[in-house]
Amino acid sequence: MPDEPLRIAIRNAVRATLAELRSSYPDEVFYCFALYTTPEVTYILPTASGEAGLAEVAAECAGKGNEQQLANEMEELRWSPVDSPYHLVGEEHFAAVQALLDARPQPVFGGEDGHTEFDEEIAARLDACFGALRDLDAQGVFGTDADREQIIVTVLQGDQSDRSRLENAERVGNPPLSLETLASGLNIREPEGRVRYLGADPVYQIDDLTVSADLSTVAACGSGGELYAFSWPAGERLPASSRRGDHRALGLSGDGKLLVVSDRQKLCRYTLPSGNALGGSTAHKEQICAVAVSPDGKQILSAGRDNTIAAWDGESLEQLWTVALSAVSLRYAPDGNRVVAAGSGVWILNTTDGAQLTRLVKPNKKKPWYLYCAAWSHNGERIAVAAQSEPGTIRIYKTGAKTPEVTFTPKDHGVSAVDFSRNGRHLASAHQDGHLHVWHTVTGECVSTLHARHESMCGGCRWLDERHIAASGRDVDRSPPICVFDVGHLLM
Repeated sequence: MPDEPLRIAIRNAVRATLAELRSSYPDEVFYCFALYTTPEVTYILPTASGEAGLAEVAAECAGKGNEQQLANEMEELRWSPVDSPYHLVGEEHFAAVQALLDARPQPVFGGEDGHTEFDEEIAARLDACFGALRDLDAQGVFGTDADREQIIVTVLQGDQSDRSRLENAERVGNPPLSLETLASGLNIREPEGRVRYLGADPVYQIDDLTVSADLSTVAACGSGGELYAFSWPAGERLPASSRRGDHRALGLSGDGKLLVVSDRQKLCRYTLPSGNALGGSTAHKEQICAVAVSPDGKQILSAGRDNTIAAWDGESLEQLWTVALSAVSLRYAPDGNRVVAAGSGVWILNTTDGAQLTRLVKPNKKKPWYLYCAAWSHNGERIAVAAQSEPGTIRIYKTGAKTPEVTFTPKDHGVSAVDFSRNGRHLASAHQDGHLHVWHTVTGECVSTLHARHESMCGGCRWLDERHIAASGRDVDRSPPICVFDVGHLLM
């Protein structure tokens, strides 16, 4: 379908919007004008940001008398279009643009050649956006010379990485000084550390990651319904990877031969390495958010958003017991007789009947969103507990103690997962801001800070052996499923 009518309509809408902005806010110094859309370009709307508007919004967020907080808020909000008071000003001028979009072929998945039709339509819509902005820029609509260097003109696509934001600004043809200003406010990561990948599929987000106790198998599930299983250390993809569903959590038996994965409220089982399905059963009234399999594979634990933890027979899926606790993480002790359940609080339960043996962290009734994750050392003598919310304090307890022997607070955002090295000397922590830290478990010293291209390591981390750590999370630009960091040279 011809793209020129859409390009012309966008040009006309942008001209009208800029006239309205300049007329309504004559004293504002605009530093960004963009076409705002979704990754699928289902709509195209205007957004703008200005220095006075930014200062006003930042002051509201920071409160009075806190200059440092004000500076932090201005830095945080500068490139956030939806927080600008000028976001969608002039959207009525884009009615003709929307009419043309609605009349075009709708970008939908399908076709024998994968997503080709989907991708081609999105590319055509984006071409019209970038072309219209370049046309107007060539006519001096956004300013000339020094005035033009003060503004970024671009296309913003909602859930977008900083890398993509800079690429879009470059595609418009912004002046070097404008691009330099934009780049200074973005966080564009390149992998740091020795990293390789398991799998080649581009994945938006891995929600959960696990490793069998014998280190033979690595499994992960993604927010798009992906399910992956790999042999270790060979890295070969196993047949269970072909399954798809609403997977959020999974667990492996100690020998890596039983894979249990959630599918909404249901538990599904597969044998590995064959990938054969063993059947499943509904386990909770609401979404399952954590799964664990006992080392011998004879018991399965699940935690749901219905605020219950349940135990199931690994072979018959008969329910063995249930307790009313809110958990997002379940980890068996190496002996299989205890489990540490972490969520709004942290508890150690007897796996025979679900009886509470110890409460390490009491739930905060005033902050029910404040969650925790936890892990056992491989000799079962220590437990690491970390806060998923800021500031992400990590505590290490001796088993049976209620007071931590080591406490340290990372400078990063909250912790999504922790895991002890096989010898217990080091602890890995995956963070919501994309970092992976390695800590000395006695001194609390940070041995190394690593990262891939991920915005968040929300999928967790697990040691694969004494020198390799598997980790994953969210990458808007879509990385392979699992990162494997080699840290052996750092621990010598």
